[in-house]
Amino acid sequence: MNSKRSKKRIKTGIFIVVLVAVIGLLNIFLIAEAKKIARNRLIKHVGLVTDGLYSLDFGNLDINLQNASVDLKDITLNLNQKRLNELYRVDSLPKFYGYLKIDKISLEGVAFIYRKKPENRKLLCRRIDIIRPQITVIDNAQGIKSKHPKDTVVKVPNKTPYEMIAPYFELLSVSKIRMEEGVLHFYSENKQDTTRIILHNIHFQADEFRIDSLSDKNLHCLYSQDFQLAVDSTAIHFPNHLYTLRSGKIEVDLNDSLLQINDVSYVSKIPKWEFAYRDPKHSDWMDLRIGTIELKGLHIQKWMTEKRLFLDSLFVSSVHFRNYKNQKIITPPKKVPMIYETVQHFPVPFSINYVKASDLNVFYEELAKKGAKPGLIKFTKMEGIFDGFTNIVSSPKQVNKLTATGRLMNRGLIQAELSFPVDPTNDQARITGTLGPMNMISFNSIIEPMAPPLRIKSGFIEGLDFDIVGGKEKADIDMCLYYNHLSVDIGLLSLIADGLIERDNPKPGKELRRVHAEHIRDPYHSSFNYLWKIYFAGIKETLGYTEKRQKNIEWAIKEYHTLKKK
Repeated sequence: MNSKRSKKRIKTGIFIVVLVAVIGLLNIFLIAEAKKIARNRLIKHVGLVTDGLYSLDFGNLDINLQNASVDLKDITLNLNQKRLNELYRVDSLPKFYGYLKIDKISLEGVAFIYRKKPENRKLLCRRIDIIRPQITVIDNAQGIKSKHPKDTVVKVPNKTPYEMIAPYFELLSVSKIRMEEGVLHFYSENKQDTTRIILHNIHFQADEFRIDSLSDKNLHCLYSQDFQLAVDSTAIHFPNHLYTLRSGKIEVDLNDSLLQINDVSYVSKIPKWEFAYRDPKHSDWMDLRIGTIELKGLHIQKWMTEKRLFLDSLFVSSVHFRNYKNQKIITPPKKVPMIYETVQHFPVPFSINYVKASDLNVFYEELAKKGAKPGLIKFTKMEGIFDGFTNIVSSPKQVNKLTATGRLMNRGLIQAELSFPVDPTNDQARITGTLGPMNMISFNSIIEPMAPPLRIKSGFIEGLDFDIVGGKEKADIDMCLYYNHLSVDIGLLSLIADGLIERDNPKPGKELRRVHAEHIRDPYHSSFNYLWKIYFAGIKETLGYTEKRQKNIEWAIKEYHTLKKK
């Protein structure tokens, strides 16, 4: 009896061993066949889907049927140069094309729900890891084209994500996607030059990611429950190689609707005193550095559905902006828009509930046509707040209102309120405010180079209030400057000038003088130039240094030098 039981156990054991061996061999065979089919189909389908423009290649392909996992290593998506040349000859270059190299892609928990009709199929995955992708994208938005006749053009369509998956399945769903150590090179080509963008060390994670091929109807083409992105550094090299825009760490967290950008700089490679000579358009030199930009409450869904940018708040801190104009360079006439016009015509409609800029510093320098050194006016330690900022027009008289405080010439305290129109058909802006006590000698850094031979020897501002109303053509100025003990130097004519200029306001025993002046804008100069000239026009009127008296002094100086030569 025991002998029979032993034989039965042995047979059962042998059967189990054989069964395991068969299953193992079958598993090996199935995996081998799956690898072969996957490799062939992947390579074939990439060629078919891209109309021969791309070819796919990869190294090891590991498939584990038990864990439903797939690992691919050394993946490359190469551009077929011959096919690209063919498309170029018939003016059919796609809007975007490029290259891709990835060290490794791992997929876990893969499930494919197969149905006869593609619209009922689903591809599900528990996790996807993408390690060290290197992406190169070329933007042909400018349309670099051949001279081939237009009637032979066959355009390659630019498909949306859901249009790309529709022929194969209805839904692509991934519980978690993670990417590490990515690098992106982006080139925007045109006939003159190329803009180059580089993003280093990109990390991102998306949870409950989904692409639905039917979403074209319900306007939810892409979805992610949580999305986080971090980029260590970026660099944008602009055409003509005059400027480079850089940033430090960039972080995006859609779960908290947060975007933060650190250490932004827009820097010229050419020194400011050489820039206008070497720039083909002889533009003004500028230098911009920003410590932090933080956007909160980013409404992604509104952007997807309405193509409008809505933000709860925008915070900008530690801003240093420098602008240098060289009047010695004769430039072709080119009108410069006002800053509020740039906002009005910004390419993206936007609305921000609250904007705050802190530690804002502006330095404007201008070298006069006959000047030896540039004049400088500076606003430092400024803080500005918009309680609502938009370019979306809701009423004809709608305005963006900015409340600002700071220092003029790093001395006098400025408190101002600026209102400028949202509607482009409305061209009336207004600035009201006050300036606190400061020594008038501080203005020599702008007066001496820009209004020679005038120089302030002494004088003290007790206070200033102003009300300026105007637009892109002219400004009306209402100003009251309270000052005393003013003395100026105009070279050999200083005694005459001192007699012409009012030394005090108010004069002893007199009432405080308030002046009204007008300044016509030079449309070929910047908004900073316009703002400085507006204030200077009001101050000159208050001091009695009117246009008529200034011309008389200039005539006297000219006559003196003429007689001296004789």
